[in-house]
Amino acid sequence: MTWQELVKTALLGLENGQLSEPALDRLKSKGIEVKAESTVVLLEGATLFWQMQKAGFLLQDFKSELPEPANIHKKNFCSAEASFHLELMLNGFYKKALPEFFFLLRQQNKILLPELLPALFKSSLRNKALWNLARPHIGERGKWLLQQNPEWQILLKREIENPEIFEYLESSKEPEEFAYRCYPDKLSEIREFYEQHSNRWDWQTENILKIINFRTNMLKTLEK
Repeated sequence: MTWQELVKTALLGLENGQLSEPALDRLKSKGIEVKAESTVVLLEGATLFWQMQKAGFLLQDFKSELPEPANIHKKNFCSAEASFHLELMLNGFYKKALPEFFFLLRQQNKILLPELLPALFKSSLRNKALWNLARPHIGERGKWLLQQNPEWQILLKREIENPEIFEYLESSKEPEEFAYRCYPDKLSEIREFYEQHSNRWDWQTENILKIINFRTNMLKTLEK
């Protein structure tokens, strides 16, 4: 299915494979410009098809006056690839990597692409810790967008709290925790260890390798 292919392509990285022609045809049939940059096609396709996974409902006709548009400021947006990795985490994939994602976003003084903000706001309504992490990175457009939806305005009323400080680990007795929090320069070494010394059919080994691969790709996208 198209959604599974989008997820697989994002996890492996576009440098390791592109979307198939049938998938591109399906995206095109849904109104996505498939001749755009590959990362943009991937992000827009994932956003659309994730919404299609959920129960559909009819939109009501908008009868009020349109609000004034947000002020346009040139900002240091994170890449579309990084946004897609965040979207995967918001949807439950490798969500334990969220603290590192926002830690690195803060270090690089970047903000999130506006296209991802509605999904972020929806997830933040259910997750106060997520909102503490994400709030500094929504930008002026995000602040404007919050005011347009009454359901999101509750986020503006929440007391501002500093997020829990993210720290890398030198070691850990818990393999999965270490896979999520080891220093980035250790990722290749850990991958080699598990590939050479562990039973590839062991579920824990497979899970750790997936975490390592996800973090490796995520870190690359945050460097762009």
